[in-house]
Amino acid sequence: MLGYSTYEARRLSEPIGPMRKRDLPAALGAPHCGFVQCISRTPTGSLARVVESIWHYESGAASGRERVLPHVRGQLIFNLTEDRLASFPHPNAAPIWTSGAIVSGPRTRAQIVDARQQRRCMGVLFRTAGMGAVLGIPAHELTCGPIELHMLWGQDAKGLREELGQLPSADARLDRLHQELHARLRPEHIVDEPTLASIRQLERGARVGIVRAQLGLSSARFVQLIRHSVGLNPKALVRVARFRRAVTWIEPNSNWSDVAAACGYFDQAHFIHDFREFAGVRPTDYTPRSWQEKGHVPILSTT
Repeated sequence: MLGYSTYEARRLSEPIGPMRKRDLPAALGAPHCGFVQCISRTPTGSLARVVESIWHYESGAASGRERVLPHVRGQLIFNLTEDRLASFPHPNAAPIWTSGAIVSGPRTRAQIVDARQQRRCMGVLFRTAGMGAVLGIPAHELTCGPIELHMLWGQDAKGLREELGQLPSADARLDRLHQELHARLRPEHIVDEPTLASIRQLERGARVGIVRAQLGLSSARFVQLIRHSVGLNPKALVRVARFRRAVTWIEPNSNWSDVAAACGYFDQAHFIHDFREFAGVRPTDYTPRSWQEKGHVPILSTT
């Protein structure tokens, strides 16, 4: 995922009807400073079944590369400042450039991005298994890295990004993006309720074999169903969802054994192993951009 993680957009917001908004100073110790505003809107109607939030983010200053932690949900991301976004294979690598409107699918590894491109951006956080109903293709085809939106929407993607950037306010941009999503929603592609119920069980940490047996499917058919709907196989879905729960639990001076027990790990060693695999750093080296933005981990040195 490039840009701003809207797992944190919700945490940066307070409810004000359908719109939630909060202006924050940068947290002490964060690698950027100045004014930060995040607005997160909950969609309405049938769109709410597949989209969790539409968000808009502005920051007075930001600098440096950072890891964006893996997740089980997909996003659309628009850089409103310029028509490009960069990601990096490793902290010291040269950038890989895409256009400024991208799809970021579920993934099992942290992605390295440039925080300077987060000064003015917006996007869409899909619900788990919700991407296909708007984008029109199976989720497992969206997990190979950032995908330029024009590959799915053609020149409409470039035009939409330009239009969003020219609108006079965040509210107007959110309205326009909400309208676009409604127009592209295909209700017949929404994942059926029995499958969604199974996905929710897996996200909560249920055993894969038990959930599969409830649906009465073979192992191969169950894996195919979950990959088609979510983008990850069942075991990866369970592991990444558990990791995200752990990230939510972590606070300054957390006791790692307590976090491991609360989030369903066998023991502290199991938690540390998974954390290092997914985050790219050990728990003891984990220092988020701020404690409201736990999904972003600055890389303090690239030398």
